[in-house]
Amino acid sequence: MARAPKKTETEKADKPLSKLAAMRGVLDRVLKNDDSLVQVDEDHFKESFPHIPTGSAIVDYLIGGRPNKYGVLPCPGFPRGRLVNLYGMESAGKTTLCLTVCAQVAAMGGSTCYIDWEHTLDLSYAKSLGVPVDDPDLFVLYQPESLEKGLSILWTAAKAGIDLIVLDSTGAAVPNQVLEQAIDDKGGQTRIGLAAAIWSRFLPELKGITARSGSCVVGISQLRKKISTGFGAGRGEGTTVQGGEAWKFYSEVRIGLRRIKFEKGKVYSIIENKMIDDVVRSQIQVKIDKCKLAGSQGMSANFFINHGEGIDDLRSIIDIAIAHKIVQKGGAWFEFTMGNGKVLRGQGMQGFKDLLRTEDGALDELYKRTLDRLAQVAKESLMTTDNFEDDFDDDISEIDAILGKGNVEESEDEDFDDGE
Repeated sequence: MARAPKKTETEKADKPLSKLAAMRGVLDRVLKNDDSLVQVDEDHFKESFPHIPTGSAIVDYLIGGRPNKYGVLPCPGFPRGRLVNLYGMESAGKTTLCLTVCAQVAAMGGSTCYIDWEHTLDLSYAKSLGVPVDDPDLFVLYQPESLEKGLSILWTAAKAGIDLIVLDSTGAAVPNQVLEQAIDDKGGQTRIGLAAAIWSRFLPELKGITARSGSCVVGISQLRKKISTGFGAGRGEGTTVQGGEAWKFYSEVRIGLRRIKFEKGKVYSIIENKMIDDVVRSQIQVKIDKCKLAGSQGMSANFFINHGEGIDDLRSIIDIAIAHKIVQKGGAWFEFTMGNGKVLRGQGMQGFKDLLRTEDGALDELYKRTLDRLAQVAKESLMTTDNFEDDFDDDISEIDAILGKGNVEESEDEDFDDGE
């Protein structure tokens, strides 16, 4: 049997196009000036996704602060151009976390649009957290009466490319149909699930707008008792989120916050005219229920909120630094050796924090060394678990406790798992 003759260069050039190449050629002619096609190359995976720092090293680390195989942090913060859903019981720190992100955006010269359907935002508290509430070029606050009016503001802000848009809260928005009813008709003629249906129609369209404009939209949802009737009533989880299921489906990052305990400290009592023990901070557990930007789904950790002052990020950094032997702790004393050889030694957590703040360069060095250590350990864990330092294995339980992997002391709050 004779061999087939080899193909000439001309015949090779006439090789049929692949099906995808043919499809692209047709679409280029039909959809002129269309920008739907996404060009992907190797460098795409070697850069962090555009993001906004949250102001909490713990939250940043959980969302996307663990290096991928290229040694890049996928998304250490709230992603730009995407939807983020924060949910939890009351007083779990949802608004505080959002205001802290607003302050981070302002520090970078970015813009924030805050839509307050609850009409309860404390502007003095926001200002104390670093939010420029009196600068209309960096921060604007809207308190619309209806859901539809707020959505118009949201749509316009997203089209304009506002860096951060906060919705507080998704379940407090009241549809026009409800507002226009007479008082004696309230609750009688309203369609059940009306607000949820509006969100379900609106969010898919919003996603396309934010993906192009780069706006980060954060929706706050509170947990509510689930009203169960009919077959299966009383089974499963007893809580559900406000505003229906749409935010679960269309958000790229979904975060649950839960207060797990209070901490007491010495405060001055005007009534008793003396120093007394009173609640000064809350310990908050944060859990990543959904993340399409990094492999962090299901991860959880704890951080602290000082009442009236906001997130105590330095406390979290010090706890992690102690676990990794960057800071030495003995009794009530804390010791940190700087790169220049200077030793900082303070008594008590507050005393040590004050010392770090007063020493030039100490705070920045502690943050950098601690976060670099976290990244190093995370990167090593992707390759092998046999090359850790000997002293790391001895403290694995302590590290797990700080990062929220161990047993967590329960409070009397409802479980924030909503049955997803």
